[in-house]
Amino acid sequence: MFQNKQNEINSLPWFLSVQQIYTDWANHYLAKSGHKRLIKDLQQDIADGVLLAEIIQIIGKPFLLKESMKVSAPISLVKHNLS
Repeated sequence: MFQNKQNEINSLPWFLSVQQIYTDWANHYLAKSGHKRLIKDLQQDIADGVLLAEIIQIIGKPFLLKESMKVSAPISLVKHNLS
């Protein structure tokens, strides 16, 4: 029953357009980073979590770099994360 409902949702036009928006968004960042693998089918290509983890790493990198610049010493990092 759940699979039938999921198939119904996946075939709705609005779902397909939202899925395409996320696919294009992820492919933009993958291409920008020079990644060789792009997403063709969002559900299948990120199912194992490997590509999803790479996308998160690519998108999060500017934020992590910015945050790491605020830390002047390892003890600051510990204090920063505990507060």
